[in-house]
Amino acid sequence: MATRWWVAAALAVGTMVGLNGDGFPQGPPPFGGKGPPGGGKGALGGGYGNGPQAGYSAKDQTAVRQEAAAIMQTAQSEARRLAAQLKGPVVKAAPKLETPLDEASALTAVITANGGKIPATGTQLQQTLAQLGDFVQLPVPFSAVSLESGLANPRVLVTSKVGPLSTTAPNRPNLNGRLFLAVNMEKPVIGAPQVRSIEFISWNPRRMKFDFGVIEDVGGDPQIRVLDGVRCFSCHKNRGPILGNGPWSNTTHNDVVRRATELAFLPATGVPRFGPQDRIDGMALFTAQAPEVDAAVRMGASLSLNREGFRLLSRDVQGRKALVALLVGITSAGTLEKIDRDTAVEANNLLARQFPTLASDWVTIRKAEKSSVLLDFSPAGSVGNGGGAWSGSAELVGKYDVGRILGDHGLVSRAQPSNPNAFLRLPVKAPIQPSQIVSTASLARSIGLSEGDRAFLAKSLIDAAKRVNKPKVVVATLARQVFEGPSFQDALEGGILPDREDFKDRFVKGLDEVLRETHGIPAGFAPNREQYASSSVFAPSQGKAEVEPRVIPTTACLRCHEVRGEGRARFAEPLPALAFDPFDKKSREAWLKGADRFRQQEVLTRLLQRVGVDKDMPPLDEPEHELFRANDPAKLDEVKLFLETALKDAKGK
Repeated sequence: MATRWWVAAALAVGTMVGLNGDGFPQGPPPFGGKGPPGGGKGALGGGYGNGPQAGYSAKDQTAVRQEAAAIMQTAQSEARRLAAQLKGPVVKAAPKLETPLDEASALTAVITANGGKIPATGTQLQQTLAQLGDFVQLPVPFSAVSLESGLANPRVLVTSKVGPLSTTAPNRPNLNGRLFLAVNMEKPVIGAPQVRSIEFISWNPRRMKFDFGVIEDVGGDPQIRVLDGVRCFSCHKNRGPILGNGPWSNTTHNDVVRRATELAFLPATGVPRFGPQDRIDGMALFTAQAPEVDAAVRMGASLSLNREGFRLLSRDVQGRKALVALLVGITSAGTLEKIDRDTAVEANNLLARQFPTLASDWVTIRKAEKSSVLLDFSPAGSVGNGGGAWSGSAELVGKYDVGRILGDHGLVSRAQPSNPNAFLRLPVKAPIQPSQIVSTASLARSIGLSEGDRAFLAKSLIDAAKRVNKPKVVVATLARQVFEGPSFQDALEGGILPDREDFKDRFVKGLDEVLRETHGIPAGFAPNREQYASSSVFAPSQGKAEVEPRVIPTTACLRCHEVRGEGRARFAEPLPALAFDPFDKKSREAWLKGADRFRQQEVLTRLLQRVGVDKDMPPLDEPEHELFRANDPAKLDEVKLFLETALKDAKGK
């Protein structure tokens, strides 16, 4: 009887609070878990279905249901009594995920689309991104940053596919050129590789800069770590995304590397085949979308540069008039291509007098710009010739992969992104007219507007012009009044363009003021924000760009590298960790005592190559280079002597 009552109570409570997949409440017995073993699924789940169950007669089951109904009735009565004592309804707020990530940052859209949770696996990430647009991938087996990457555990670059202008609806996130992910995979002893960490570069419209960080412990308990950017900037000198130039020889865009990747996933004798597959933990390891990823990276890398071009227009009256003309253009109905041609003529006329100064300043900015284009290099020896063919063979690439696993990555100094000489520098050509610096299309992309946004802005102005109903007040008139009004005053005077959501909020406020105060329409303009915005309201920069703090030199290594001693667990590392600090005598001596001679030879050889042979550490463009190599070379000489002596001892053991 006691057991039967527990079953009845479980059924009643389960009906109120929700059952698990087996028909019983969540949690350990007596309040959760599966019921006693029995027949098929039914209202009572595992063991207590609607038909005859093992161990319970039809009479017992009928009694169970009767007792469950009585318990349910009593519980409902008690619930009504308690509810009557409440003064108002109790609404349980949806839990908000607490992370160090700014809620304005682009990555927040991914977390929101995933139900407010950080993606826990690569598959979950891929499924979430599919909700937000068309995302493309580029597997990089032989990354110049992640030296532990290889054929079976590549570093996969993921970003949103870009075009002339996104077709995203106005109330959906637009991540084109604003979110870049580097997915690091790990190969277990048995089975397919899995995503273990996700590095991100995420545009933050509040800061008007990219946030850098990493999602650690993917596949376990994922956590977000936002980085200060300093160690990221050792490679990302442009403060944004970077990528090698075509033909991307160290990626699976290379036919030979892709074939070697496929061979790496062939099963050994007696081992079940787990690849190649279309996707492994959400990552497309056997296909490459290199041109698409490249286009997105170049768009993101040029974001800050293009904004600088528009900032130059804020310095005088004619420049501000030109900026207003371009803003009117992006809110006009019609194709952006045609509007771009029309506004180019107006901008060129408005800026004709000050163009020599504008062009000179633009060239100065371009020359100071840090490149986003790494020189193409493949340490595996298979390099593209520009004609669609690659040298080498899959077998040789496979042999390199084995050597890479053993610590011989074969990366020369000029191919490592911390070295400024690893980047392609193109000559800067002086523009011949203002429209080569600023344009309507460039303005729309810099703000982050989509075609859906433009349709909302244009329709709002068309409807407003109909409501004003005056022959001289056309759509362009209203648009000009909005952009010359108080809502955009700080943007015009300071030259800091509002980003997408802030821009639309300013537009709505400005059009409302124009209709009510200028044209005497009391109802103004007050659309539901959920119709045109994709994120919550946040305090924008108010026309002020965030000032990057001046970098203070530390030691030659620790500003960029973390130190991970022998036996310490590995975590996500944007740059390879050091086994010890070469400039710390106690640190290096302690490491020598704990490392075996093979490990000593591997680490010491690599450090000696960078410090004593290549002489590219600290990097030429970092303040530590001047501090140590220029002003205090004795400290570097001491480190070099230690490395040479210790390596000699390790080889002689």
